[in-house]
Amino acid sequence: MVQLKKIMEHTTHTVEETYVIAKGLVHDILKHRAEDEKQAVVVALYGELGSGKTTFAQKIASELGVSKTVISPTFIIERVYKINVGVFTHFIHIDAYRLENADELLHLGFKDIVSDHKNFIAIEWAEKVEELLPKDTIKIYFEHVSEGERQIVIKSKSKVQK
Repeated sequence: MVQLKKIMEHTTHTVEETYVIAKGLVHDILKHRAEDEKQAVVVALYGELGSGKTTFAQKIASELGVSKTVISPTFIIERVYKINVGVFTHFIHIDAYRLENADELLHLGFKDIVSDHKNFIAIEWAEKVEELLPKDTIKIYFEHVSEGERQIVIKSKSKVQK
């Protein structure tokens, strides 16, 4: 199981500051990823429209070695990107915004992609599929605080790393 601090809070003022947080998250996950991991890493992204979810997912993909441009999968629900370096073979970007219910995600093979330990999954609008998320999902909340300022809160049910 990936070991991260249970709660990390950040305030950002630029896209670059958001990138730094995403980069740090990926590096922590890679550093603490167990050799015998049995399922995918799942990062659930919560927040209103325009709060930074897609930007964060793009930086995660970049840090994992995705060479293609990552765009929001809003209209097709899911995009799969091949990764040619590191412990993961696929970055799977899901946007649940248009789903009527969580069961629709099951039709995309969600159980199979979660059970593959070589997948790294980022889910935007995760509140729509909350009941399907694995118990050790890393949850990230984005909130507009003021013009140009965002609050990013990362919560993990994993063990606290000291």
